[in-house]
Amino acid sequence: MCPSPAFYCLLIWFPFAQSASMHLTLGPGYSIYILETDGGQRTVGCIYKYTDKTKTIEGIRDRKGEECITISEDAYKAMKDGVTYLCPLGLCKGQICEASGLTLNCWKQNTAAATARQLGQGR
Repeated sequence: MCPSPAFYCLLIWFPFAQSASMHLTLGPGYSIYILETDGGQRTVGCIYKYTDKTKTIEGIRDRKGEECITISEDAYKAMKDGVTYLCPLGLCKGQICEASGLTLNCWKQNTAAATARQLGQGR
């Protein structure tokens, strides 16, 4: 028996301007949810947000055919750092992450450990 769908859904909000070992790098103010997987990092969904001090704008970039993870923010919030879950894989079609019927292991990266590695304090 599978846990509720919420437990499959992992989202982590990272600004793109930080290290590629934690998330994608696009530029200051841009962000998208990222998950670690056995096959490398995957974005959650196909929509990014741009935030400045006065507004937040949602948008898409041309990601047609790119792999994505089809999950919700609520499920991510229920997850523990470093715990492995089975996540649904999809392909971006515009702003929609269309499920492919495949799954892969995914987890929320422990941000404190990742930061320590960036600073040369961890492995």
